[in-house]
Amino acid sequence: MKFPEFSNKEKSVSMSPSISFIKGIFRRLFISPKEKIFVIGFHKTGTSSLGKALQMLGYRVCGAFPSIDHTDIEFLNNKKEVLNTIESIFDTYDAFQDTPWFWFYKELHERYPNAKFILSSRNPQKWMRSVSNHFGGNPNWKFHSWIYNGNGDPIGNEDLYIETFKMHNAEVKAFFEGNPNFLEMNLADGDNWNKLCSFLNRRKPLYTFPHVSSVGDQTNKKRQLIYKIKKMLGY
Repeated sequence: MKFPEFSNKEKSVSMSPSISFIKGIFRRLFISPKEKIFVIGFHKTGTSSLGKALQMLGYRVCGAFPSIDHTDIEFLNNKKEVLNTIESIFDTYDAFQDTPWFWFYKELHERYPNAKFILSSRNPQKWMRSVSNHFGGNPNWKFHSWIYNGNGDPIGNEDLYIETFKMHNAEVKAFFEGNPNFLEMNLADGDNWNKLCSFLNRRKPLYTFPHVSSVGDQTNKKRQLIYKIKKMLGY
């Protein structure tokens, strides 16, 4: 399937067919990649920007897998079984970013030992501010509760979130140490096409590297304020 973005079955997990998708159509049609690529940095580390960059390079990109957030936490603990239940998705896409892929990097590496893995990283304090702005005020993210030891809301749990974030990055780098199929990218520090295309052995596009800022952050700040007010009033 060249264009899962237009499939009724797959479009809920596809990155949307935006300008980046259009810019990558020629490569997708005429230049077959395709090693598997997994972006395994936490949310709010530039994963969406990397996803769009991969689209521009002609990859079929899978984004977040929303059904994961409605899965029983006990089931999530069996990572291999979780991946088995969504196995068909791996045949449909070339690249994967966002939730839940970063949390399954060991199992994904076992399944695809020749795949390429990209750790998107960011300054921990700036990452924390972004996470609070985007997710704060909503404790009902089940996947986040699983990651952060039962604490789905980042507000009030900043130290735990930062510790978990740092631990993940350190463990990923230790796991892939010396592996030529591993790359760390920090978009905020200026990493761009040069680093990514060299790693993937792809020709650098003429287009500017995409940088996605979440349009939902302001909405989420309002939601966060409403949540606090409701909590204060006993609702």
